[in-house]
Amino acid sequence: MSGCLGSVRPYDGPGDIVPGAISWWGLRAYSFAKIGLPAIRLREDGGNTEQDFVTVPGVPPDNLWGGLDQSAILAFAGGANLFVVTLYDQIGTKHLTQATQANQPAFITGGIGSLPVIRLSIASATGLATAASFPVINQPYSLSWVGKRTGSFTTVQSLYATTSIAAGWNSAADTAFIFAGSLPTATAIDNVWHAFANVYNSTNSIIGVDGVSTIVDALTNGVNSALEVPDLGGNLADADFVELGFWSTTTYTADNIRHLSGNQQTYYKY
Repeated sequence: MSGCLGSVRPYDGPGDIVPGAISWWGLRAYSFAKIGLPAIRLREDGGNTEQDFVTVPGVPPDNLWGGLDQSAILAFAGGANLFVVTLYDQIGTKHLTQATQANQPAFITGGIGSLPVIRLSIASATGLATAASFPVINQPYSLSWVGKRTGSFTTVQSLYATTSIAAGWNSAADTAFIFAGSLPTATAIDNVWHAFANVYNSTNSIIGVDGVSTIVDALTNGVNSALEVPDLGGNLADADFVELGFWSTTTYTADNIRHLSGNQQTYYKY
């Protein structure tokens, strides 16, 4: 937490830990300053109505500082199931969206403790994508995300991908990967929540898992296309996730990775 005029600020998001992301999507606020912005658009399958939800200041006992208004979400759902239509970019305009109802990821309340999660399914080919491509982005760049693989532990499954980069879980069980020309890996136990922090760098790339940095192969590819969650062109995923952010021209340091992980683990209590 950050100090402010002798008091403890009630919320720090990833952007307060490592500022400068160019896009960030999640089920809480990117930073203290971003509380109050739209975070997600949900559909309830009773009447197929849709509604946007913002992040909120903490209102006990249901809402954490910076999180979604869970009381409002439950009231909107009634007894219906919820699905993600859009995950809003809290920094820019690269919103992740899915117009086809059958392919919209499930929104699960109480999926990580009392907090909600977004659930991806291979069987339903669920996923989200940005409508427009990113501009050409050369290395270095970094991405942070929180998720867990929940099934099919012997297939390659992505959490995010463009035509030139990706990250997720490899075909070997308990193994995470990043890809940008080559495919290095690190250990990440399946069916367990992890905070990942990946550095794409042509000299010394990094897979960060729960604050521990593993130096891996040099990577070469830049970014010049739309972002998909997961790889809708092939490597679908049975997985839950709660946030994802993209930092351009930024190489996370070991301290950045450790502090991001600590912030994520503290908020989601896993």
